[in-house]
Formats: sequence, structure tokens, C-alpha cells
Amino acid sequence: MTVKFRLLYSFLVLLLSVSAYPAITMRTSELRDSLERVLPSKTTSDDKISVLYNIYDLSTRPTDRVDALRRLYNEAEYCDRAEVQLDVMTHLANIYRDNDSALVAIEKELDNFVDTDRKREVMLFVAMSRSDIESKKDNDNDDNLEKLFKRENLNAPADPYERALMLYTLCSRLSRTTSGELLEQYTERLEHQIERLPLPSGSVRNLIYTRAAPIFTNNQNYRKAVEIDKKMINIIDSLSDSYHSHGRPYRNLNTSRFVCYRRLLGNYKGLTPSEIEAIYAKIQDLAKVDPRIANDINMVERSNIFYYLATERYAQAVEAIKRQIDNPANKEYRFYYLNALVDAAEKIGDKQTQLDAAVELNQFLRNEMRRKAAERYRELEIIYDVNALKEANAAAATAHEESKIRAERIFAIGLAVAVVTLLILLVLLIRKNRKVKRMALKQAHTSERLRKERNELRQTQEELIAARDEAKSADKLKTDFINNMSHEVKTPLAAIVEYSKLIVDCVPEDKTNYLQRFANIIDLNSKLIITLLNDVLDIASLEHGTMNIDYKPSNVYDMCAFALDNLFENEGRTSKGVEVVFNTEKRPDAVVETDPQRVGQVLLNLLSNADKFTDRGRISLDFDYDSEHERLTFIVTDTGIGVPASQSEAIFSRFRKLDNTSPGCGLGLYISRLLAKLLDGDITLDTSYHGGARFIFSISAKA
Repeated sequence: MTVKFRLLYSFLVLLLSVSAYPAITMRTSELRDSLERVLPSKTTSDDKISVLYNIYDLSTRPTDRVDALRRLYNEAEYCDRAEVQLDVMTHLANIYRDNDSALVAIEKELDNFVDTDRKREVMLFVAMSRSDIESKKDNDNDDNLEKLFKRENLNAPADPYERALMLYTLCSRLSRTTSGELLEQYTERLEHQIERLPLPSGSVRNLIYTRAAPIFTNNQNYRKAVEIDKKMINIIDSLSDSYHSHGRPYRNLNTSRFVCYRRLLGNYKGLTPSEIEAIYAKIQDLAKVDPRIANDINMVERSNIFYYLATERYAQAVEAIKRQIDNPANKEYRFYYLNALVDAAEKIGDKQTQLDAAVELNQFLRNEMRRKAAERYRELEIIYDVNALKEANAAAATAHEESKIRAERIFAIGLAVAVVTLLILLVLLIRKNRKVKRMALKQAHTSERLRKERNELRQTQEELIAARDEAKSADKLKTDFINNMSHEVKTPLAAIVEYSKLIVDCVPEDKTNYLQRFANIIDLNSKLIITLLNDVLDIASLEHGTMNIDYKPSNVYDMCAFALDNLFENEGRTSKGVEVVFNTEKRPDAVVETDPQRVGQVLLNLLSNADKFTDRGRISLDFDYDSEHERLTFIVTDTGIGVPASQSEAIFSRFRKLDNTSPGCGLGLYISRLLAKLLDGDITLDTSYHGGARFIFSISAKA
């Protein structure tokens, strides 16, 4: 045992000696003491290692466990049992997952071992534990997260263990930013990467599966969550069989089994009825042999609640949830219990319980919608940045290839000139018969060189075509993702809105107004999220040139009325009481050739911004048609907070907001300018106006 590792053990024992630890039972203490008495009589290393493993399994105090591991490591080192030493270091790394200095010492000790699959597994487990510590330190550091995304997408490590560590670190840091589909996607990548690695023990897989199962549950991917927990059960069963076959009867994994079975019941929507009954029976069997599990079932009742819901015993579920919803041990399940309570109470006709739970659930849903919206916004930013970097790299690669082709063409031209010169010399020297064979040989070599250059040019052309097709495929994947995201978000939002309306319809009339306010808030927030999705889809269509313009004769008055009527319900006033004025110059109506839908969309965005930032005064919409130059100009003026002249161009950038507390995501003006350019026009801010903000929207329009 190295000196550094002995110092590490001394440090760990000292650290744990001042910690609190639970009392062990008399029987466990007696068994451990008897093994301590038997140990000196063992003469072979195998027997000593077996006894020391049992002492470790029976130890409940942290200091006793570390001491048993120290002696086990010394004995394994003495008899050159590297696999036992590596197993000891895995246990130590698990004990000191939050102690970076201890993990660093373990990493240094691992450098003394021969490079094997087992050693690399321990190194990966330690590195993942250190990564968790670093993630907690960099909780608010978005730069590190973006660097990880760029590395994973553009420069992923070739070594499979390093790639697994990078994906784990990415998931660990991403989980502190979002719990949505992006995290689920990268968690699946991590799972697939881990399954391809040769991992002799279950330490790394247990760590990954323990983190992955709740992620799939939170995203209602019950099938995947069940699949993960079943893998965990298989690992636990394999470990249990291995422990008993190696003479370790005191290694008890019942608590780990119970946690997995209970989590499986929580994902009952991904189980068959027979599986539900079998899992519940196994939980009851564990409770009979383990008092700690029986106490959990009686005091927390989580497994019973899951079982009642899974088997549609709604009356029992309602009573159990009422008993446990305020239990501090079930705090993280409050949202789940409220959902279940509303559904179960409805099934048994308990309107009062349903109403009480729905009121609190309503607030949870509002907070959850805000959190999901923020997560989606952050995911979009990350995806957009990574895709933009990919496109930039692809463009740079294309430019490099084009430069290479030009250089090769110049070289080919130079070579052709040289060949022509050589031919001229051959004509001049044709009279010398003694040089005919030599000149013919040179000509053959030249022809072979030209054939090689031709083949190289063809190969380069094929590589460029493949690179172009790959870039197109990546662009299509990005567009498909945006379209799929729109469908996946709109469908659950519609369900939430309809569900809130259903709650309002089910309550007594004297409480309808009270709940209607919350239903309206849900409806409003849903519209805000759908607006964000529509904006993102519009950006994709505009930036890829797939949006069509439908020119037809259109009345200017009608286009203005469309925007005003859709935004301001009260004629001549906003919701804040601000006066709304149209055509202050009393200009006559005009009929022009344009796309009224796109013009109305731009006017709606400009008026919406004016309404958002104007609390008093007035908002005016004017127009001017110059028939001589065939230009139609709209002017939107407000008396709001205005825009600094220095920001006159920045406000038209994507995701740019001058006031981060205002609603919206900063896409309206960006989309409006793209639409204006599509209509052969532009939008500018009038910096000479200082009474608020004035936007000038001008397009080409024939009468």
C-alpha cells in the first residue's frame, strides 16, 4: 500500500470519526465481533478477504466501514489481488462522492494499476463523481454548458470512456437548466454510450440509471422509465447472486430493490396489470423480512398510493393521499398527488375534494408552465447556437474545398502549359531519331500523371457533394425538430386549457367567477407559448426562403382595420385606457397589389409593441400612398417609454429585448423586418421622434 494512499485512509477515518452514525442492532454487532475473533485464525488470503468483506457488510458506522475497507485493501495488496483493491476504491469513491480531495487521492492511486476494463470503470466512476461536484459549483455558468454542447456536436472525444464522461457532465449540468426533452435526448445518448462499454461491475450503470429514471418519469415517458428500472432490478439481482456465491451472506440489497419496485409502481402507466400485481407482491414480501421497508410503507404510504391508483381503487387512493399530502417526506410528490387527487376524486364523485385540490393544482400548473416556457426558450437558444456553429463550420469547410479546387485548377493549367511546351520541344526534336524512344517514354509518364490528377479531381468532387448533402440533411433535421416541437407543445397546452375549462364547468355557480380567473390566466399563458412557437416557425420559413407571398388587390383601410380589431377589443381604447387613433391625416382609402395577410401581421406586431410599452397618452396608425413611386408607407406612433437612438438597429435582432421583464421573447421586430424585406420594403425606427416611439413600415405596392 503506497504512502499516499495510507495518508488518504487516515484522513478519511479522521473525517468520519466526528460524524454522527446510527446505532446497530445487537445481532449485527455480535456477528461482526465474532468475525473479528475468527479473523486471526484464518491462514489463507482468500479466507481473510472473505471474512473482511463480511465485516464490511456488517459495519453500520462510517468509521467501521472505512476501517474494514482499509484492512481489506492491505490484504489484497499483500497477495496481489488487484480486482479486490479496485473494488475497495469503488466503495470509497461512493462513500466520498461529495469530497473532491478524497476523490483526487483515489485517482492518483489508480495510476499505479495496470490498464484494464475494471480499472477504467473505476476511473470513470470517480471522474463522474468529481463532475457532479464541479456542476454544483458552476450552477449558473452558462458558458461551460455551451462549451460542452459545442464539443459534443463538433469535436466529440474518440475515446469511448471520455465520450461517456463528457455526456454525463453535459447531462449533469443540463439538468440544472432544464428537465425537458433536450435533457431526455442527451440522457438516452449517455445510456446508449454506457451500454457499449465493457463495465465488469454495476457501479457506473447504477449511477446512470438512478439519474435517468426520474428524468423519463418527469417527462411522462413511462415506458422508458420502466425499462430503466427493470435494468436496475437485473443489476441488483446479479449483484446479489454474485455476493452470495462469493460467501457474502450479509450483503443486504433489499432497500435498493424496494426503491426500484416503488418507482416502477409510480410509472404504472407503463406496466401491464399482471406486472403491477407482481411488483406490489414483491414489495409486500420485502416488508415481511425488513422492518425498515415495512415502516416506510406504513408511515409514507407512497407504494400503496401508487398501487391504489394503478388498480383504480380511487376511494382508497383519495384517503391515503389526504393522509400523506402534507407529510414532509412526500414534499417532492405534492404536485403528483394533487393531480392524482383531482382525477381520483372525480372518479368517486367527491366534488369538494376535487375542487380543493384543483385550486392548489392550478397554481402549480401556472408555475410549471412558466418553468417549461423558460426551459423551452433556453433549449431553443442552445439548439440554435449549436446549429449556427455547425452551419458556419460547414460553410468554412465548403470555402476551403472551393479554394483547394481553384488551386488544383491553376496547377492543372500550369501543368497543361508545361505539357504544351514539352510537345513543342518534341516536335523540334523529332528529327533526332535516337531520342524518339526516350521522348515517347516521357510522354507516357506525363499521360499517367494527368490520369492521376483527373482521378483526384473526381474524388474531390464526390467529397464536396457528400459534404453538401450532409449539410442539407442537418438543416432538414433542424427544421423537422422545430415542426415536431410545435406539435408536441401545442397538443398538451390545448389539453391543459380544456381541462381548466372543465374544472370551471364542474364547480357550483357561486365559485365559477373565482376559478374562471385562473382558467383565463392559463388560456392567456398558453396563447403566449403558442405565439412563441409560431414566431419560431415563421423564422424558419423566412430564413430558408420557403414562405410564399400572395399578391392581390387589397384595401389599405381593410389591412389597418384587421390589425386594430384583432388587438384592441374596445373601440378607440386599449386595455389600459390609452387612446387609439387611425388615419389622423384623413387620407382617402387606396387599393394596392400586396399580400394583406403579411402586411397585417407586421402591423399587428408593431401595434402590439406600442400597446405593451404605452401606459398613457395615445397610439396612432397612419399611412401614406405615393402612387408616383408606387410606395405604401405605414407609421405607428405611441407615447410610451420610447427606444434609445443607440438601440435603433439592435431592437431588430433576434431574441433582443430592451426590457427583460416585459412579456414576449424578442422575435416580433425581427420577424417583421424579414417580412418587410420579403415585400420589397423595410422597417426603421424614427430616431428624430422623442415623444415615445415611431416605426416606419414601407413597402413596394402598385395601384
